[in-house]
Amino acid sequence: MRAPPAFEVTLRDAPGWRAAQAVLWALAGAGLGAWLGAALDGQFDHGLAGFFGGEPAGAQALAEVARAAASLTLALLAGVIGWRLARPVQARLRWSGQRWELGTLEAWQPAGLQSMLDLGGWLLLRVQPQGGRARWIGVSDASIGSSAHLLRAALYCAPCVDPGRADEDRARS
Repeated sequence: MRAPPAFEVTLRDAPGWRAAQAVLWALAGAGLGAWLGAALDGQFDHGLAGFFGGEPAGAQALAEVARAAASLTLALLAGVIGWRLARPVQARLRWSGQRWELGTLEAWQPAGLQSMLDLGGWLLLRVQPQGGRARWIGVSDASIGSSAHLLRAALYCAPCVDPGRADEDRARS
């Protein structure tokens, strides 16, 4: 099997990736709010019953509204935090024909690249620079243009290629 050809691509986050991260944060916040509401259930009923003149139905309704408001507030707060933390990512990636490299035009460093999720027109990539922290990048075919096919070819075929065998294949052809 031949090695995929060398190429270079600039990876940019797909527009929906940042929004998806914010939604996940918001769902976590809503879950936390619901859990807190359930944990505190019944803690304030005596004070609320006194406020409503001993009417437990009004106290129960107010408690439900308070729990829903707390859950919604935590969801919104977590969504805003998620949006701020999910900064747009841009990375230059190069396939040399034998290994992945991450960096700029002046300085390239070896990196590992894995496809964590492939939805056809969208990829979730995990880029692990040598000696650095892993980065997760959601990439759409539209954001990388004609390099999408080359990226997939190198991504899925590269682990199958033995560099020594690739040299033998080139010598035969």
